[in-house]
Amino acid sequence: YSGCVSLGIEAAGIIEMVDSFKCSFTCPYESYGKFENLIKGFTVKIENTEFNENVKVTFFIGKDGFLLLEKKKKNY
Repeated sequence: YSGCVSLGIEAAGIIEMVDSFKCSFTCPYESYGKFENLIKGFTVKIENTEFNENVKVTFFIGKDGFLLLEKKKKNY
């Protein structure tokens, strides 16, 4: 039994927990590609994408990434 537990722990690996912001972004379908290009290069965890009348993306991003994304968004 202990051997299985050890293998499970080894297989799980190590993750780093970081403070992050939960954000949502809503845009028309034709702007969704721009959003995807905007977040390239950022460490982002997409939680959900809803395709209705508009596209709504809910995602998590670290604090540093959030501040950079805010700057980049203004120039986009």
